[in-house]
Amino acid sequence: MAGSWITRPVFVTSTFRDMQAERDWLREHVFPALKERLRERHCHLEAIDLRWGVETVAEGETEARELLVLKVCLAEIERSRPFLIALLGDRYGWVPPEGRMKRAVEEAGFETTVEGKSVTALEIEYGVLDSDDQRRRSRFYFRESLPYDEMDEATAAEFREADSEAAGRLAALKARIEREMAGRVRHYSAGWDAENERVTRLQEFGEMVLEDLWADLEEEIPPLEKRAEATWEDEERDALEEFVEECERDFRGRAAITDELVEFATAPAGDGAAWGPGSGKSALMAHVYRKLEDKALVLANAAGISLRSASVDMLLRRWVSELAAFLGEPDRLTENPSPEELEQAFSRLLYQAAERTRVVVLLDALNQFEPTMRAAHMTWLPKMWHQNARLIAAAIPGTQSDALQSRPGVEARELSPLSRPEAEEIAEAICDRYHRALNPDVLAVLTSKASSGNPLWLELVLEELNLLDEDDFRLAAGFGGRPDQQLHQLLLYVADEMPADIEGMYGWLLRKAEEVWGEAWARGFANLIALSRGGWREVDLESLLPMVSGEDWDPARFAGLRRSFRAHLVQRGLQGQWDFFHAQARQAVLRRNLPDPAEVRRVHSLIADHLLALAEDDAVRETETMFHLIGADDRGRAAQLYAALPLGTPGLAGATDALAEHILASANQAHNSGLEWVISLLEAEGMAPEQLGSLCHRFAFDLDDAVARDLRLSPRELLLERTRGALSDLVAEEPTNALWQYDLSVSHNKMGDVLEVRGDLQGAEGAYRAALAIAERLAAAESTRADWQSGLSVSHNKIGKVLVARGDLQGAEEAYRAALTIAERLAEAEPTNADWQRDLSASHDNIGDVLVARGDLQGAEEAYRAALTIAERLAEAEPTNADWQRDLSVSNNKMGDVLVARGDL
Repeated sequence: MAGSWITRPVFVTSTFRDMQAERDWLREHVFPALKERLRERHCHLEAIDLRWGVETVAEGETEARELLVLKVCLAEIERSRPFLIALLGDRYGWVPPEGRMKRAVEEAGFETTVEGKSVTALEIEYGVLDSDDQRRRSRFYFRESLPYDEMDEATAAEFREADSEAAGRLAALKARIEREMAGRVRHYSAGWDAENERVTRLQEFGEMVLEDLWADLEEEIPPLEKRAEATWEDEERDALEEFVEECERDFRGRAAITDELVEFATAPAGDGAAWGPGSGKSALMAHVYRKLEDKALVLANAAGISLRSASVDMLLRRWVSELAAFLGEPDRLTENPSPEELEQAFSRLLYQAAERTRVVVLLDALNQFEPTMRAAHMTWLPKMWHQNARLIAAAIPGTQSDALQSRPGVEARELSPLSRPEAEEIAEAICDRYHRALNPDVLAVLTSKASSGNPLWLELVLEELNLLDEDDFRLAAGFGGRPDQQLHQLLLYVADEMPADIEGMYGWLLRKAEEVWGEAWARGFANLIALSRGGWREVDLESLLPMVSGEDWDPARFAGLRRSFRAHLVQRGLQGQWDFFHAQARQAVLRRNLPDPAEVRRVHSLIADHLLALAEDDAVRETETMFHLIGADDRGRAAQLYAALPLGTPGLAGATDALAEHILASANQAHNSGLEWVISLLEAEGMAPEQLGSLCHRFAFDLDDAVARDLRLSPRELLLERTRGALSDLVAEEPTNALWQYDLSVSHNKMGDVLEVRGDLQGAEGAYRAALAIAERLAAAESTRADWQSGLSVSHNKIGKVLVARGDLQGAEEAYRAALTIAERLAEAEPTNADWQRDLSASHDNIGDVLVARGDLQGAEEAYRAALTIAERLAEAEPTNADWQRDLSVSNNKMGDVLVARGDL
């Protein structure tokens, strides 16, 4: 439910320079893990780390600057209650002048003595010790002394008090804390890297803080109330709600396009659809979703936000369930519905719901759906829309958006760049999430860059700016002026150095990950994701990452690494595969890390080795192996795999999709390199005749069917011609092989189809007659085989069709009657076989058409009545079958036309 999320700030207090490493560890390791846990309870974590964000540069007087710092710190502590983390080492911290400290605490309404106290001590007293209620929600961590004898004097001075009075005050403060906060004080040891002069070995410290803070948070934030019987549909709706919450949380601007989409979705009935490629689309879609929740029945999905959200079948099953519930009827889907059943049920229920109310279908991230032809070309969406239904979809430009735009009634809206005021609003909102104020000078540097109108770039930049670490802060000392001026110059410098494009910013993010987790480990992980088609399961990465990085698998290290990518890494698919959320991240990794084609092929080959070692029915092996064999340019294994995959299996479907995508990816190029690569599999070395025959069968049936709708005629003709040639050679060597003969007949027929569409009617007739000759031999040899008989009928019908086009009506009638004889025999043998019955109806229609053309209206009426009788029977038996209903409509139209022609009005 909207608005059900809560926010819990956590304030980190410590002295500054000596605790940089601990603060970085909290930011990189502890807080990301804590955010994951809290997200399951619909809770946002706001970690407040004021290493920058207290804006004092504009204050001219020292007193004003110091007073402002104190006021902001105390105000943020007030906001952060009830959670606070205090880190203490061997420094007492900055002690402001007594008068200024007194003014600050008086304004905060805090009564205490301030003489000689540091800001850190005041924060601890104000935030914890002064409140009985606050004490049980705060934690203290005391670092044991570092090896100061290994440091030079200047470095040691940064980590311990040289002043004996300050050291005494620190000891007294620690003693008081130990006394008053019994059970909530922890001691930890850390290492020292003398070469790089930094604190190390903080893993134990981080684990300690994580579990302590989680225990406090868990006590006050109970788990969400579980539904009595939560279904996977409920889980998907929860994931969608979480996605909308996250995306809409900092939404700013885009007023014009928001109003336009809401108006489109709620305007008076009329058909049409809208889609909008470009940046910031997910936040916009989330915002539109919120606007429409109470104005229409909204069916929404954002691909990639959950394990099931990228699956077309799971999406349709959920929507069918929601529509059925709205209509007050039971969900009639079978336990394992076919794609066709799902599409028909969705189309029917969508129409019925739109009869009652406005229905809006919202689809975000079309390009993130499963890598199948069906998803890529949007064939699962209903072709016809009720005038009271609306579709709003978002995607980056590509196959999916092209497929949607080709539909009638679709309007495209490209999302324009952010205006400068909108960019400034977003920047302020993101910084506010960190409880920081962004200096106007720094903001001006960012908004002056070319990509500042791109929300993704802006988010990347501001996230990195808010996550500056110890190394960055060390640079500040190199700038002149007061400490606050040094920090200001640092922020200006970093903002200016940030790459001005998205790809560069992803490179910045990758560099940071490599610094924290090691170059080989982080780079290997990023490369594996970038070369995948839909990401990897953790079990896959457990095998693959050691292969490419040369380092042993470490689950804790992996968990930390993936968290460091934050929102740029998500789990997708039913297999829970980790993948980049944005396509731009994949492209950035490929260009940055993998410019060498030989290295790309090597990694693809390693991935293929891993996949082929999995069980044959492993879902990821089934869908991804062929893709990586193509990437490895491994034609031998690709040909053998495709030939060996059993018919009708998910593995064959997955391999077919990968090959079809490879062909279609270069379909618009002058030279279709993908097609040439796939065709070359027919000449792969080491293929036995039986393997080549199987390969040809899959080319002629599965692969040609997959590309027939989207491939231009010339490339498809080449694919069929090469397949037909290979089959002809096989048949010549072994003419008694009936299966090869049948496949060759099918290849002739499909080639005839291509030639007919191209207008080469003579060539088409020649191909069809070649198919007919083979079909006649097969049918004569085994007269009881229905598939041979059906193939013979198909050839007769195709010849009849091309003869009609050539004007040979008598020859066409003879061909159609030959097909009719076979169809009658098949339908009589299996009267319950709907396919045979439909073929028989089509044969009657074909004869009726040619008789109309020949002027025999009475004969045509008789043929059409025979077809109509069958169509009525099929439609009555399955009233929800759209094909049967369409056939019935066509038959009625033909009957009406011939009756009008005969004068029977």
